[in-house]
Amino acid sequence: MTFSRFSPTQIDAQPGQRAWRPGMLLVLGFCFWGDVEILLAADSSPDDIQVTEGTFGFDGAIQSRQFLPLSLKVQNLSPSPWTGTLRIFRRTGQGQRVGAVLETEVSLQPEETRWVQVVVYVIDDFEEWQIEWGPEEAHRYVMTGLKLGPKPTVLIYDPDAVTPSSGVLRRMPEDLFPTTVAGASGLRGIILAHSPFWQGARVRSFLEWLELGGRVYILQNDDGQFPNFPKALAVLNRSETRFQIGQGTVQRIPLRVNEITLDQARQRIFQDDDVGQGRRLPVLLRQQNYYTSGNALNSGWDADTDLFTHLAGLASFQRRWWLIFLCVLLYLLALHPWCYRIGTLDRHVRRFYLAFLGSVVAFSCLFVFLGRLGASAQNRIRSAAVAHSLGDERYLVTQWSYLAAAQAGSYAIEHATTGTGCSTAQDIETVLGHVRLGDPARSQFQMPPASTRQLVHKGALRYQRPRPQLGELVADLDRLERLSFSIAGCYETDLLRVTAAYRGNLYFLKEQSGQLVLDRSKPAAPLIQELGKNETLFKAPLIWWMGTSTQKKKDYSEQLRYREIGRYLIGSSFGLTTEVDLNRLKSSDDAVRLMVLVPMPREFFSLAPEFTDQSGAVLFVYDFPVDRSGSL
Repeated sequence: MTFSRFSPTQIDAQPGQRAWRPGMLLVLGFCFWGDVEILLAADSSPDDIQVTEGTFGFDGAIQSRQFLPLSLKVQNLSPSPWTGTLRIFRRTGQGQRVGAVLETEVSLQPEETRWVQVVVYVIDDFEEWQIEWGPEEAHRYVMTGLKLGPKPTVLIYDPDAVTPSSGVLRRMPEDLFPTTVAGASGLRGIILAHSPFWQGARVRSFLEWLELGGRVYILQNDDGQFPNFPKALAVLNRSETRFQIGQGTVQRIPLRVNEITLDQARQRIFQDDDVGQGRRLPVLLRQQNYYTSGNALNSGWDADTDLFTHLAGLASFQRRWWLIFLCVLLYLLALHPWCYRIGTLDRHVRRFYLAFLGSVVAFSCLFVFLGRLGASAQNRIRSAAVAHSLGDERYLVTQWSYLAAAQAGSYAIEHATTGTGCSTAQDIETVLGHVRLGDPARSQFQMPPASTRQLVHKGALRYQRPRPQLGELVADLDRLERLSFSIAGCYETDLLRVTAAYRGNLYFLKEQSGQLVLDRSKPAAPLIQELGKNETLFKAPLIWWMGTSTQKKKDYSEQLRYREIGRYLIGSSFGLTTEVDLNRLKSSDDAVRLMVLVPMPREFFSLAPEFTDQSGAVLFVYDFPVDRSGSL
């Protein structure tokens, strides 16, 4: 067999065919250039990337057990586009990883430098954070020396403009304001002396943060005039010296940035005990001795730990512990005195070994049998959440979940919220798994048989149900006299517990003919006193003496646990984490806060096909503003 060589010029082509060949090659080149770029980006070396700067929160300080933005300045040194994954995790001072790895995808154009921001969950200042984008030591950026601080109030400035010194005010560039309301929840307030160039998601995040209780202080610009805000931020253009937007406060201060002194900042910006405009809650509570700095409630409050403890009791697989303990006692009796007496009184050593080894083998098999999960055991998730209404059927959801896996395996979970920050909230344990940040966020873990895993995540969720409608509100200066809401179509299940907070007191409501009304049989109680109660401690053991079915006992037990969990959810709705901070209870000072605890709707469930058994409770939170006279 022979092969002949030929060149393209030997092909007998028509003149028209020769004309379109160069054009076809050009078209094919354009069509495949995008794919070539993707291939180049995927194959780019991590040596071409570096993280030059990183900062937590808004002023460099952190708050314990809080979702905060982590901002990283990433630089592409190469003339080619780069796409890769940043892996972010907490670690101990000795370099041991703690919790699960957070992953976020980053794409950079040739020689581009930009900020990448993710929402992370910070435990405390003892930890370090590591960011890596490759296998080598040079592909790492470590953040150490974290410092605790209060929720900050920062001056927003334009990084591209020449600005004078901010003096006593801490600053944050306008392009680092979070694009999700979940990332902005750790911010106390912002100071504006110009109109920031915010669009889209960043504007929405700012307005939702303000509605939930943010503070905005507007200063004069260099010309001695208050800034004029564009249409997207037109709510800030009101001429009043001080006004409310939802639960948020906007205050105009006729001073320039460089004219603010430390004393003026303390009195007019950083003052939480403002008694003007009806904000009398801190003074009232201190006068009534409901709060002192040494209150034992402060040192004992840890919402995360207590919530996970209750959820663990609901999610963990049940075994017949009374029978296991009885068998342990019988095993000890078999060893002593039975085997002991045989060994000391019987001359035949063989009988001792038979008795001893027989007891060990028999009880080992028995313990294996009793410790095994039944065939009906299913993977399950138990959750508790706070859903704060943002309007337009949107809610800011903070959700704690406890996962229990009957069989070993790799389990994937897709979270229902958007703009999500997610963490396993571990103090020292390394978790085999990762959380892929994005919309939606996805978590994947390796779990041994009969094991559990905890999760906390925060993000926005659309829940298409109407808000309760205020029917009647009659109040004097510090007390509610009458209160009612219409809840037709608001909830698809029975209500577990309904309360309302107003000026430091907690009121109990009951459902009556499609309405929520004050429950006169339960007197109002100080909010702080109610946060310190433990309902389940004495009630739960009594249910096993009731003459009801096992399923009814189980359902009643879960209801009691969820009602007890409701106490921590109420505290969390005010932003309480590691202590009862009086200043964070301010939301109830000029509004009625309605809090409705219900079984968790399916819209809040995680998308996890392997976990077929999911349940939980949600505390829906709504704020209804009250004018200065005490009525709506």
